[in-house]
Amino acid sequence: PNGTLINGTRWPVFTSTEQKYLTLNTDTSEILTKLRAQQCRFWNFFFPKVLEMTGNIDEAEREWKAGFHRWNNYMSDWKNQFNDYTSKKEKCAG
Repeated sequence: PNGTLINGTRWPVFTSTEQKYLTLNTDTSEILTKLRAQQCRFWNFFFPKVLEMTGNIDEAEREWKAGFHRWNNYMSDWKNQFNDYTSKKEKCAG
């Protein structure tokens, strides 16, 4: 970590701007930059936007449930009225 050589590759000093690091594995060592930058970008930039856009989802869900409940009651009432209508129609025709 202090600029020494490993198998002919110089281990770079880590800086916050370049973020270079040395991979250590059974193959040849490599110098890469910004380990897990994409994952950090997801959590630091994209995910907060998702939370912001879906922050009021609880209210939307409550509104949907209330609307569904009203529709469901309406359909039950309609079905009862329709069944009543068809039973009277059969009596008149019979």
